Amino acid sequence: MLVLIITLSITGVAYAKTRNTYLNDFMLDHLVEDKGFTNSNREDYREDSDDISYEATAYALEILKDNDLLEERDWFGKVTTSYNSSDLQERLEDVLQSRYQSGYQDIYETYFILKSLNNMDYELSSTLAVQIQYYLGSTLQATGGYSGSDSSTSPNIISTYFSLAIYDLLDIAYPALVAHKSFVRSCYHFDGGYGGDASSSSTLTTTYYAVLIADLLEDLDLLYDERKTNKYINSFYVGDENDEDNYGGFLPDMDAEHALISSTYYSVKAITLMDDGDQEDKKKTAEWLLNRQNFQDGGFVDMSDGYEQRFSSVVNSYYAYEAVNILGRGQLLEEKVFQKEFEWFDWIILVSILGGIVALAIYGIIVWRKRKI
Repeated sequence: MLVLIITLSITGVAYAKTRNTYLNDFMLDHLVEDKGFTNSNREDYREDSDDISYEATAYALEILKDNDLLEERDWFGKVTTSYNSSDLQERLEDVLQSRYQSGYQDIYETYFILKSLNNMDYELSSTLAVQIQYYLGSTLQATGGYSGSDSSTSPNIISTYFSLAIYDLLDIAYPALVAHKSFVRSCYHFDGGYGGDASSSSTLTTTYYAVLIADLLEDLDLLYDERKTNKYINSFYVGDENDEDNYGGFLPDMDAEHALISSTYYSVKAITLMDDGDQEDKKKTAEWLLNRQNFQDGGFVDMSDGYEQRFSSVVNSYYAYEAVNILGRGQLLEEKVFQKEFEWFDWIILVSILGGIVALAIYGIIVWRKRKI
């Protein structure tokens, strides 16, 4: 039995991987051939479904690109596997093309598909770029900002960000720049936050997008009061050391019981972008994020009521990965985690050892009986 324990301990150490390796493996596990990446549990994906998430695809490709893993090469430098294959690139462009031809446009999915193609250094056809630009023009409002679709005349701060970000990806100058800045300022409230529009209350999410717009336009001065906005975002920070599950994270709203990976990422990103942004405790926030890594699958998962062992998502994993890097703690992702992975070869070892023990026991019994005779 002692031999068994020692052997399994050695195999556990042998399988230790860095946090980043677990994360990269998790991303690749969610790749669906040349279609893109799914955000859900890969085992639940059905080939006859259309469960591809373009947001997850953009984020997964970005992480793989950061880690130089878009292509795998053999010892001679020859590409053996390409995760940014021409088939995937062409399929994503075809999806975009068919949507703009059929009249089914979605600026959020448009952004993430373009972001995916950008991560793969793919150049979009000029004809499709013009179609997208034309559609964005139909959602532009005279008072500034963009609506979520060409059937709406109500601009909101989230669709405004994604529309401007699309212009940025297409390398096209922003139209009505002054009006957009005026629209963002109109969303400001005296609590320091920003609403989705002038009549909506402040939220952490819409405040995050307001800061993103200011950064995208390279004009943080358009933010009405950075100091107050920084204070507003930090008000969502959980600084209670007795709250073990949430300490270090950021709540999505004041009534929430649990800090989330997404709200923590939004807060970290927005605070870092502001000139005089200062976060409460970067070290503790990084620890809180790293504690959300789920080594059952390698990704990151939120804890909430009824939490047992939920599966991680690509989107949450990207948020955690980005936030840890923004906090200047990216080196912690290279920590080796001695997580025991009981694979099929462990069973072979176990069965072999048990077989050996049984064989020795039988042999001992036979020898003992012969001596007795």
